[in-house]
Amino acid sequence: MLHKQNIKKLWVSPLFKKMTPTQYAKKAERRAIELRIEKKPYCYSCGAMAVTAHHHIPKSLSNFLRCDERNLVPICVDCHFAHHKRGDPDIQRRYEKQMAAEFGNNWHEDLQMDRRNFIHNTVGYWKKIIENLK
Repeated sequence: MLHKQNIKKLWVSPLFKKMTPTQYAKKAERRAIELRIEKKPYCYSCGAMAVTAHHHIPKSLSNFLRCDERNLVPICVDCHFAHHKRGDPDIQRRYEKQMAAEFGNNWHEDLQMDRRNFIHNTVGYWKKIIENLK
């Protein structure tokens, strides 16, 4: 027999909650980073094993580029930490060189243009992104 407290636990369990657009965006981002690292498993700054991807154009400036591989720089923990905490300019210089070699010399300019694209931050939009990442 279900007691009142057990029913409440079921109601607030993740199985009964609908995901928000933000949760779908994070899920899409995680998948995009996984795919990027599978494709390019080495840090674009030092050559160590990459464990994450740095967003060249920050998510706060462009949700459109959040899952775009041209904006996801494979990077190791040490370089990512040094870039964000110490602002080491050599890290960015090295990874920009690698990204330009991979995506062309106009890579940075193309990102700057695309970052202005507006998206409708909806569950449907992010579901399509996730589907396209498969």
